Amino acid sequence: MKSLLERLLNLSHRSPWQMLVVAAVCAAIFGFMSSKLGFRGDMLELLPDSTPEVKDLKEIEDRAGGTGYLIVQVVGGTKEQRRAFAKLAAADIEARKEVVRFVEWKFDTRWVTRRALLLLETEKLANLKDDVAARIDYERKIANPLYVDLDEDEERPIGFAEIQKKYTPRRQQGDYLESQNEEELYLLVKATSTPANLDFNRKLIAEVRGAAEKLRDEKFKDLKLDYTGAYVVRVADDDAMQADLARSGVITGIVTLIILLLTARRLAIVPTVYVPLGVGIAATMGFTWAVVGHLNPVTGFLAAILVGLGIEYGLHLSMRYWEERARHEPLEAMRETLNGTFSGALSSAITNAAAFFVLIFAEFEAFKQFGKIASFGVMATLLTTYAFAPAVLFLSERFALRKPKAVVPHTEHPRTLRVPTFVLGGIVAVMTGLVAFSVWALPRVGFETNLLKITGESKAGELELHIAEQMGIIMIPAMTWVDSLDTARKVTGFAREIQKRDGENSSIADVASLNDLLPYDTDRRMKLIGELHDLMEKVPNSAKEDERVKQFIDMTNVQPWRLEELPVEFRRRFEPFDHKGTFVLMFPRYGLHDTARLETWAADLNTVSARATEAGIHAPILDTNRLAAKIFVLIRRDGPLVMGLAALVVFFVIWIALKKFTHTLMVTGPLFAGIACLPGGMFVGDISLNFLNVVVLPNLLAIAVDNSVHVFHRYKEEGVGSMMRIMRYTGLTAVVATFSNSVGYASMLIARHAGLRSVGMLAVVGVLCTFLGTTVLFPALIELKERIKGQKPEPRLPETKTEA
Repeated sequence: MKSLLERLLNLSHRSPWQMLVVAAVCAAIFGFMSSKLGFRGDMLELLPDSTPEVKDLKEIEDRAGGTGYLIVQVVGGTKEQRRAFAKLAAADIEARKEVVRFVEWKFDTRWVTRRALLLLETEKLANLKDDVAARIDYERKIANPLYVDLDEDEERPIGFAEIQKKYTPRRQQGDYLESQNEEELYLLVKATSTPANLDFNRKLIAEVRGAAEKLRDEKFKDLKLDYTGAYVVRVADDDAMQADLARSGVITGIVTLIILLLTARRLAIVPTVYVPLGVGIAATMGFTWAVVGHLNPVTGFLAAILVGLGIEYGLHLSMRYWEERARHEPLEAMRETLNGTFSGALSSAITNAAAFFVLIFAEFEAFKQFGKIASFGVMATLLTTYAFAPAVLFLSERFALRKPKAVVPHTEHPRTLRVPTFVLGGIVAVMTGLVAFSVWALPRVGFETNLLKITGESKAGELELHIAEQMGIIMIPAMTWVDSLDTARKVTGFAREIQKRDGENSSIADVASLNDLLPYDTDRRMKLIGELHDLMEKVPNSAKEDERVKQFIDMTNVQPWRLEELPVEFRRRFEPFDHKGTFVLMFPRYGLHDTARLETWAADLNTVSARATEAGIHAPILDTNRLAAKIFVLIRRDGPLVMGLAALVVFFVIWIALKKFTHTLMVTGPLFAGIACLPGGMFVGDISLNFLNVVVLPNLLAIAVDNSVHVFHRYKEEGVGSMMRIMRYTGLTAVVATFSNSVGYASMLIARHAGLRSVGMLAVVGVLCTFLGTTVLFPALIELKERIKGQKPEPRLPETKTEA
């Protein structure tokens, strides 16, 4: 490795422009590869293909089209205007066959009501007949003018109003999809694809909005339209996140640039750090395209993470070079710089890469992808820094605005401040107290259970909740595909058994299938209905004047019907694209924004699936909430495992690099102490983990490793008594690098997207904790060790800094 570094050094010194041409060619090649890199926000990308939930979804999403709806809210004008608009708009929107399957806005409920008796379960129909018979007998008795009620305490049969209430379903849907006060009308647009595809979502929204608003502007100017539903909320959430990330990127770039310039006081720091870093990140994105093909919501943070880690390599190299430049000519100064920093940088990079690589052992697919890409990216940014930064520094000597001062090989050391021993002891005591407090706080820090706290703040999201409340049902059901109506009846039975078992606490609010709209057991039911008809003929003439009685008599004149006779607005939501098989719909009782409820819902769906499998029925389930629940389960399961493995890997890799167990303890002890303070910081800051900010944790470990390893390697080089002097140079660089890391995250604190704010909050607290461990506690422990052992420094040549 030393011979390779020497050759690169000589080439960079002799032909720096050639090295930059090589860097430009590499950047162009990798940039072309990374330009093909896409982003997939689909939750499918976060889970392995072997997951049952993923297998189910992939099997039936082509049959089902989208889950949920795009909802058009119509307000203003009169009720008649809103309904007239809906009729015309639905036809216009349905004409967009490429993106729209159908539009729901009106149902012929009278068609169902007139046939309701044939849809009652046979047992309930028999009970209905008994109640009607009892009431008719009573009505005939009291219609007799000679009847005298001698037993006032005798329980009277329930009246026709009570009978209607008893046997009518609790939730009666009106003809139109409207709010409870009928001042809002809703068009539910069923799409041809799922909300996971953002490009499709944008096209769907544009098509629906274009059709609806064109009609409104031409004929219904008094109406106001608004849009929500899974497709709109997803786009609004993504737009908010992208805007926040863009704003964060600009702020990070400006602040980081200012920090670097103030620290180095040289313009050369900018190309020295960013040219190699740009090549390294381009290589990483090219690698991502070649290996994975896309980014996901978790790996999407990688570029920001690599910028933070990559800046450290360039910053340490540059600052050390200018420090050595005070005593040596450029070539020798760079040689001393490489000899003094490369081993520490390499140890740090290998340790970081190993810590990230441990993530491949997670079951959570997003962690696996993150581990592969991050480990490659860390090594790529290290190698590009040491390959190309020397050439940039040599060129900066040629184009410097001011020439450096003459080399002064021998000057006296500037005196360094001797920190009192009681201060060092106080640092150790305070850190011990912080760790103890953090241990106490650990059980009190948990996973965020309210998903509304980590989503973007959008009008569409609030409107969706409002409409769900008005309609009295969550309009994003789980869809179970089965091969026939008979199978659908069995699966529906499994779901209703679970619903009945849990009662009002059941996560399943309702279960629906085509069987609910088709007659079953018709021979027995028609016999009972015939008997009901005969009974109703015996109703006294006075009672027959009651509108409810007239309606009931009309209902007894029903005849069985076939599937083809069912109105299309009832039928189509149960029909797959290919018209093979049918769907069973299971509606959740509540909004699934709480992870505990989400997991209960997923558990009930899994129970339905298990019951079907036991019965020999193939019934895959399409439900994105089920996927979300699986993600949270895997994160909670994998998180502690991979962090524990990463900590072990960091310890053993550092042990291998340093070769001495005592040295390893000196480095990793403060490192882990800083990490151990994190739960306490989270408790004080009221910060919870979530599936977005959890990706920060391995990065915090990487930041801590960088600082401690660089400082310790410099300490080994300088020897006893040098720690305070080292902290003036390498320590200062570590502080600047840490601050640069935190700036990128801190800029997220002003994000509108709550999930991004949580990333920023956790990262800033974590960076502060690791800083206390590696840059405050570590030097204090080294100084205390020297004083306790009575170690004295050896005479050394002094150091000065040069000004450019």
